[in-house]
Amino acid sequence: MNVKMYNISFNILKNKFDAFDAEEALAQTFLKIIDNIDKISKLPCPQIEPHCVIIVKNESMNIIRKREKLVPTEDVDYFDHSDIDHSI
Repeated sequence: MNVKMYNISFNILKNKFDAFDAEEALAQTFLKIIDNIDKISKLPCPQIEPHCVIIVKNESMNIIRKREKLVPTEDVDYFDHSDIDHSI
């Protein structure tokens, strides 16, 4: 199931980000599974895998949302002094 979950995350993130983001989504997924293991273990066996797949899809989408909010530093001109009057 680990490989399947990684492939799902990688396919969601493949055109936007790199493999490290898929690994991050998978790590976050396993943390959520661990945090909710009591609830997940009460699910009928055929529902456990689909539930985990939903978690990995949501975590992958969360990474996309986070990355889209970031502005690359090369796009920001910190030294734009065009409006400063240099005459003395």
